[in-house]
Amino acid sequence: MPKAFWVVLATTAAVIAGLSLEWRRHRRALASIPIRIHVNGTRGKSSVTRLIASILREQGIRTVAKTTGTAARIILPDGTEHAIPRDGPPNVGELVRTMRRADRLGAHAVVFECMAVDPELQQVAEDQMVRPTITVITNARLDHTDTQGSNPRDIARAFPVANGGTLVTADPLVAEIHGPRVRWQGGEVHLTDGALLDPRSLDGLRYFEHPDNVAVALEVARLLAIPRSVAMAGIRAASPDPGAGAVIEIPDPEGPWTLVNLFAANDPQSTFAALDTARTSFGLPRRQVLVFTSRAERMARTSEFATAIAGRQTDFAKIVVWGARSPAALRRFRARGVAGHLLVDGGSRSPKEFTELLVPLLAETRICVGMGNIVGTGQRWLEHLADRVASAEWPGAPDLEEALH
Repeated sequence: MPKAFWVVLATTAAVIAGLSLEWRRHRRALASIPIRIHVNGTRGKSSVTRLIASILREQGIRTVAKTTGTAARIILPDGTEHAIPRDGPPNVGELVRTMRRADRLGAHAVVFECMAVDPELQQVAEDQMVRPTITVITNARLDHTDTQGSNPRDIARAFPVANGGTLVTADPLVAEIHGPRVRWQGGEVHLTDGALLDPRSLDGLRYFEHPDNVAVALEVARLLAIPRSVAMAGIRAASPDPGAGAVIEIPDPEGPWTLVNLFAANDPQSTFAALDTARTSFGLPRRQVLVFTSRAERMARTSEFATAIAGRQTDFAKIVVWGARSPAALRRFRARGVAGHLLVDGGSRSPKEFTELLVPLLAETRICVGMGNIVGTGQRWLEHLADRVASAEWPGAPDLEEALH
């Protein structure tokens, strides 16, 4: 045999041996962590991951959590969190590395947000990487239609549940799609409903949270035999995902105004559900100024938002469209029936210039709702507002800076 053949053979054998060793280490890490929770779904994954991890910590269970939301984070057993460094696009290898780290930290539980979009990779994460003792699917809504399906039923079907596993969801469609198979394989399905929560139970949260997310976290706690009082204390102690919805008062020389930050919700259904929750929780007036941030590569999403906003346009004193291709976005708003007198073109102004345009529009209500896309324009604006807060000597500035970042 030529020498090259033996080199290739030796290299292949070394790679196989290395992969086999890595797999055995991963299996040992899985076996050492008895509570493994995998959080999937369209919206609310990061929030639910944080709520469940906070509950487990409140119960005294050493827990490592991992989110992949607006900014990927690993949350350690003491509640401190660190950004996950990446040299390239995210990949499921992060799950293996984080599971190994959790094992080294002596974790008794992990709560991992699903980081895959493609259904086949989600299946690998569910069946091989996490092997959850509890699978959470928050909801199934229109997003990633190029890979997950063009309607909610197909999207619900795309989210995997381990054979014979335990599923917790707040979405009746998810329970309907997966329930028969999961039960037939000996598993359990637990359907929750945030509307059944006593609104007073949400008092004292550090930020506003969708009741369905709270209901799912409480059901996971119940399945783990964690007392309700402990679970609620954990929910109140939870910190929001960066970019998650928050109601923030912004100091301004012209007088303070309030930002309802819904940029991270991404789809119209989740966004307006969060807005309704914020209005109820914080007693916001009915009419606000809406800021919609557009992205050049997300014009289909802009059209979806335009349709939804057209049906709720009486809720808004003005609708300001700001960001890439704002004229094209405005045409979509008009085509879907949004009244022209409500629309304002924010163009491609800088965050500072945009804020100067916005503040006079707030004369009637002093409430601004931000929705659309957090990536790009939305994130830059939040950073600009945080820098304004940090540079001034307003009482409570550190809290505001944290909320905006």
